[in-house]
Amino acid sequence: MIIIRLLVMAGIGALIGWLTNKIALISLFRPYRAIKIPIIGVWQGILPKRQKVLAKEIGNLVEKELINIDDMINSKNTKKHWFAINIENIIKENFPKVFESVKIKSIIMNAVLKGIDISEIVENKICEMDMRELEQLVISVIKKEMRHIEMLGGVLGFVIGSIQGVISIFL
Repeated sequence: MIIIRLLVMAGIGALIGWLTNKIALISLFRPYRAIKIPIIGVWQGILPKRQKVLAKEIGNLVEKELINIDDMINSKNTKKHWFAINIENIIKENFPKVFESVKIKSIIMNAVLKGIDISEIVENKICEMDMRELEQLVISVIKKEMRHIEMLGGVLGFVIGSIQGVISIFL
């Protein structure tokens, strides 16, 4: 009888822990639109609520830490690089003296890339994404970790339920 009581309490604790973490992870994305709940207040998923702020921060991060103008200038795989090389070749053929006297490539590349705001491009892309699309994108990246968080909730709930069961036996 005591063992069954301990197992039931541990099982209920595991279920509560797993379910709590599952709801918390879902709450990152949903509900998409704010819902007014009496006494509690307004409830909305974190990503939908802060999409614009997150988009701006991600854009800044991408520009400062991942891709910057210097990287694009030095990259051989960009359309802008190809464009600049073609302009460079035209200038080389038609104005060889100008080409010899100035580092035209870096001037052209800087001129071509000067107007590119990587941060703004990333920010706009994220803001334009449908929330369901953004949710699927994030989940596809962190699906395994989300599952681990859910399972950890179940394990912690099991441990807490077991402790409660042991305590209830001695009271």
